[in-house]
Amino acid sequence: MDNFTHTLAALLVAEAAIAFVPASMPSVSARSRRILLIASAITNNLPDADFIYAGITPGKLGYLLHHRGHTHTLPFALLLGLSCFWLCRWWLERKPPASADSSRALERRLLLGLCVLGPFLHIGLDATNNYGVHPFWPVYSGWFHGDGVFVVEPWLWVVTLPALTASARTVIGRGVLIVTLIAAVGICWAYPRLPAPIAVALTVVALTAGLGAFQLTPTQRLRGALVAWLIVTGVFFAGSRLARSTLRAALAVEPGAGSRSALDVVITPLVGNPFCYAAIGVEVSDSSYRLSVARVSPFPWFFDARHCPSDREGTTARLGSAGLPSARVAWYGRWEGSLEGLRKLSERCDAAAFLRFARTPYWTERPSGGYVIGDLRYDNSPELDFAEMELDPVEMRCPPNVPGWTPPRQDLLERAAGR
Repeated sequence: MDNFTHTLAALLVAEAAIAFVPASMPSVSARSRRILLIASAITNNLPDADFIYAGITPGKLGYLLHHRGHTHTLPFALLLGLSCFWLCRWWLERKPPASADSSRALERRLLLGLCVLGPFLHIGLDATNNYGVHPFWPVYSGWFHGDGVFVVEPWLWVVTLPALTASARTVIGRGVLIVTLIAAVGICWAYPRLPAPIAVALTVVALTAGLGAFQLTPTQRLRGALVAWLIVTGVFFAGSRLARSTLRAALAVEPGAGSRSALDVVITPLVGNPFCYAAIGVEVSDSSYRLSVARVSPFPWFFDARHCPSDREGTTARLGSAGLPSARVAWYGRWEGSLEGLRKLSERCDAAAFLRFARTPYWTERPSGGYVIGDLRYDNSPELDFAEMELDPVEMRCPPNVPGWTPPRQDLLERAAGR
């Protein structure tokens, strides 16, 4: 998830934790409330501090291998949360001595809960995307890809910001949140690949939720926002699963399907659009594997896949033609490579490091010599994107400090090695 959405989740959880304190217990002071909100926002973003050390592996590999790296694992999440708690506890307890001991104990418990929860919630939200996380290191270093929610999702904004706005205690805080909500809706209208009906729906939901939030009690509006967040996530995950089965079915009826095995279907929901999904099918045969790129509509009777917008302005990969488009699956192109070629590439230390990230690896030969290796998930233009790198044809530079993540396509690498 983007850091704005992580921050919204942090504020929503903190506001809910404060609002759900029983009336029989001591109230949380205004000063402590601010500290709790800030602490939650910090800890929910702390795992992304991996950019500080990503440079220990130079170039693009530093970002690809260390972003969502060790700071996105469960042991480090606990360490980050407890570290933030001890720092914020000192800040929290620098309060007037007239404060009741029971109130101070409650605020300390809330602070501990929010600080420990924050990094785990961050990892959980990141796990909903197709980029992937590997939280169980060092016990297990494999990747988990949720493929359910895009990294930037405006539906989460419009169901969260109204409740936070109504819960704000200061004029400045409420004003900032109102401006943020207006800007969020404006971004939806400005984004060229978001269909106008969906922009209208987002606007209506934002207005309705905004008006309704001020009519509800704090616990009601915050509970409603939490439920709405879960509903949005559930809708996109349900659509993603339907899109995956739709593409698998389309691949199964193609000519020669009996000679290929489907290893994976990579799904990326389009921004704000639960009716369109970018998809890549990964299939393998005895001597080669292929990547089939498409737009998929899990509800073709409602939204035709051929009308789904594409964010690809071209590709670095040289894609061949695929099947005929239909209301369910609109093919974009197809790449095929040999398992022997993949094996030879994996013997290069620089390519092997890249393969610890790439879920849909491809390569292409440069006219000047050498290769470009990339991940087709993020190949959206003819220029080199962040998940594509050139391999020197003469000098192989072995990158330092490569983490031991299990390659997402370990299944292909084992077949290429004859195992």
